[in-house]
Amino acid sequence: FLDREFGIGSRFYGALALEYSGDTIGAISGYQGVISHNPEGYFTPEAAWRIARMFYNARAFDRAIQEYADFLQTYPRSPFIDDVLMDLARIYDQVYVHQNFDIAIKLYDRLLNDFTESPHHDTAQARKKFILENYF
Repeated sequence: FLDREFGIGSRFYGALALEYSGDTIGAISGYQGVISHNPEGYFTPEAAWRIARMFYNARAFDRAIQEYADFLQTYPRSPFIDDVLMDLARIYDQVYVHQNFDIAIKLYDRLLNDFTESPHHDTAQARKKFILENYF
């Protein structure tokens, strides 16, 4: 009911408050409401990114991979793309059950080439170098 009275922003900030309070299920539900009620809206890409990030932080990596892949497909111009690429690369680089260094290298390369000003740039470069020196 929040968006009827105060707009979609109130729904987003309500979900954000739930996320910060530790109510992951409530936050995901709130963010999904933002996405479903306003698929092209200002808050929608961030809501989708936050859902994926919560699965990543919860170590639900199968679901995080799925959410991040959907995010890359749906929001290719989002300001969160470098964060998504870094999280995906970390999964394929460092999570044993998902480890695939070829995919990790491709993700690090995309981040390094397309997002030279990203705060993840140095970490991506170091991880790529580590993989190449130790696994190839």
